[in-house]
Amino acid sequence: MGQEPPRFPVQRKSLLHPLVKQRYIRRDSLIVSGFIAFHVGSRLIGNAAKMVEEARLHGGQYDTFQPFSSALGGLLFGGLSEQAITGWRIFGFWGALGSILAFLSYFPYSKHIHIFMAPVNYALKRPVNTGTLPPMKGLEEAMEQEEPKLGVEKLEDLEWPRLLDAYACIQCNRCQDVCPGSATGKP
Repeated sequence: MGQEPPRFPVQRKSLLHPLVKQRYIRRDSLIVSGFIAFHVGSRLIGNAAKMVEEARLHGGQYDTFQPFSSALGGLLFGGLSEQAITGWRIFGFWGALGSILAFLSYFPYSKHIHIFMAPVNYALKRPVNTGTLPPMKGLEEAMEQEEPKLGVEKLEDLEWPRLLDAYACIQCNRCQDVCPGSATGKP
């Protein structure tokens, strides 16, 4: 059996960040999925406890517009004391809020930063088409040398609009397909 092609094929000549080779993107996705699962689970538990509290106040009548929380509340918290149910409701509230606060501290280091940076990138859009590269600084001097060095060597050498483009990237690899630098066949 042959090796399965990657979902988003990366051209072999493209240089990859070392963390990509160490499955950083998959690990990041699992961390973000864990935050989401804990947040949703906390909200569900808190709401289920709330449904049981309200059902006790209304003579055992559960909210028909929240069937999943009502059913889960009846299964998990039906026989618990009022104090225990309140504790689970508090856990649900603080678990959901705490997961958001913890995620906000992790967020700038994750690949999901593009969710906030894409609108900023759009708001600060340059007057020319984003696919049009600006004239290269020092091109004439570089071309007069025997071995001209074109482009940038380090990420820090990019101008701020290009850095913002990188932060707004969603890693779809479409830019690589139309990139003149990529079409040369050189890394």
